[in-house]
Amino acid sequence: MAGRDISRRLVLITIGLAAAGVVVSSCGTGPPARGEQRAPDGHPVHDERPSHDVPEPSDDQRPEEPERGDDPTDDSPDNPMIESERDPHSVATAALPGASNPVSRPDSAARGRYHDAEIRAIEHRAAGEYFDAISEYSLAVRAAIDDKAPAEVVDRLATVLEATIREISLTKRTDNLTGVVRRPVEDAFVLEVSTPRGAFVSVPITVAYREARPDGRTAVRTASLQTDAAGRVEFVPPSLAVPGRETVTMVLDLSSYIAPVTGVETHDAVVARIGGVAAEKRATFVYIVESRAREIRTSVAVVETDIAGNPLATDTTANAMTQLLIGEGFTMTPGTVDARPARNLTGEDAARFLRTAVDPDVQRVVFGTVKITGFEEDNGFVVTVSGEVSMIELETGATVSRVSATQRSRGQSSSAAISAAFRAIGIRFGQDIVAAFR
Repeated sequence: MAGRDISRRLVLITIGLAAAGVVVSSCGTGPPARGEQRAPDGHPVHDERPSHDVPEPSDDQRPEEPERGDDPTDDSPDNPMIESERDPHSVATAALPGASNPVSRPDSAARGRYHDAEIRAIEHRAAGEYFDAISEYSLAVRAAIDDKAPAEVVDRLATVLEATIREISLTKRTDNLTGVVRRPVEDAFVLEVSTPRGAFVSVPITVAYREARPDGRTAVRTASLQTDAAGRVEFVPPSLAVPGRETVTMVLDLSSYIAPVTGVETHDAVVARIGGVAAEKRATFVYIVESRAREIRTSVAVVETDIAGNPLATDTTANAMTQLLIGEGFTMTPGTVDARPARNLTGEDAARFLRTAVDPDVQRVVFGTVKITGFEEDNGFVVTVSGEVSMIELETGATVSRVSATQRSRGQSSSAAISAAFRAIGIRFGQDIVAAFR
């Protein structure tokens, strides 16, 4: 304001002097002395105004008012360089380095516990310390909720927290790899983590994958990795015994950093927003496990039993399964194996027996038991059979695949119904094995 008054006075003095100069020129005399004016005849005329005053200019002579904000000393509420006293929750925009989105620095006149946390969050974010920034923004959101700050304050803080999380990028550098059953994938899955400041170094990544169990099934396992100097992690999945499509998931777990918000029992919409954005910080890789089962010589040994569990001298299930697998291109040894002595054996014990019961060139045996579980007369005979078979690798005793099924068949006689049921379940077993090794 002081600068504006001085400028106005200089302009007015200049205008006044110019006016006095016109009078002097018309009189042809020297300039009037300070504090006096001359009449047309050249004689001094007494001026009753103070000697330091200048005549007020007319409206058309007044200088234009400078626009508000042009003067850096302007202390109006619209000047972003000072603290605003209009709204305790307002912000003064201040662009910070290191962030892809503009960030607003909170007005120091703001009230509430969230203020200091937000200041710290902005500093961490500008420095590229994203975990600390996310943690402090979460604390700010929680404090604003607990202090019952205006809804627009909570929304603003939550929005900036979401934007900070989204600035962390997870990029897959390899994907859609191929492996072979019981062999690890030759190439590694590579994930790159970055922020607008570049590679995100020493970031913890949790990897979830499936691992083969001795019984042929798979179990979910996890591993902890950390990004290197290039912001990358690499993971080679283990071998699997069952072919098919598999996935590996890499997760940037932010749960501990956003816990102040996710622990809120109110504001469900805010909690859901932030939790949803955090859940996006993951990448899923796909790899195909291929089977070479068709190239491996295989035999079938299935024990059929009556409803009491007594072994039957029939091989209907095994024959039906063998024919189907041959038709699907599997390398099979024709004929059947008398597996009745091994019907109660499993794992290595079963493999040890089967190694002596089959031809030396057989590497795998489909082994199991099928039992009659139901028998009724209804416009003929209806027989129900149930069972389970496993493909066992003779060298190691490992179970490569396991399938189970139940089959219900009808026949004009009991023997026809039983035979139809065993044949049908053998076909189903064969189909399931083919599906498992595609």
